[in-house]
Amino acid sequence: MNPLEIKLVYEKLEEFRTNNKSTAEISFLESNQDHIACIIFDDIRDEINQLLKDGTSVPEPVFFNVPFHYLNLIKNNNPYYADIAQLICNNYGVSPTPTMNKLNAYVSIMRLRGQPSGTTSQILKKSRKLQAFGWMVHLICVGCTVREASKKAVSLYLKNFRNETIKASTLEREYHSNYRTEGRFVMSIEDDFRKLHAEDENLQISWKLISKNTPLCSEEHSGERR
Repeated sequence: MNPLEIKLVYEKLEEFRTNNKSTAEISFLESNQDHIACIIFDDIRDEINQLLKDGTSVPEPVFFNVPFHYLNLIKNNNPYYADIAQLICNNYGVSPTPTMNKLNAYVSIMRLRGQPSGTTSQILKKSRKLQAFGWMVHLICVGCTVREASKKAVSLYLKNFRNETIKASTLEREYHSNYRTEGRFVMSIEDDFRKLHAEDENLQISWKLISKNTPLCSEEHSGERR
């Protein structure tokens, strides 16, 4: 499917939102969820970057986590991803972008129809793992390797989410296989984070201090084979 065709699929989604299309239209959208998800992710990232260019303060959880929650909304057909994305925006006083509003309306329509299905199971944990990936990107921007960043991110994770655990090897593997290997998401996010660090000296200084003061996680939490 070429970029134009993908864009047409995205426009079909908007068409359904406004005109309550038939079951056949819903099936068409569901059969192209991955393509829709990619377009939505890119559109939201572009809109957030535009907010930054316009001088709007965009906290890291909105900058990093929210686009991935909407990506997962489409890929997993679970409305609770949209709920947590809206909650993050509300908590940090950031108004939803036009694409977010379209997706929120889409979710409302689908809920009224009894779809999409889903529960909160695992979503909060995935959100916390996204936070760990965000820490990793910051740490990489101040000189850590992916492996070092994963181990320091685990230390931060255990400090902030005391009742949960995560392995550094899992973060490192997923960072490479789910993001970098595909070359679509994290590489562009790394570029965006590097721009933020270049433009904000205080951010750079803060994360250098965090990196310096955050130890690598223990062997128990590294998950590496002996």
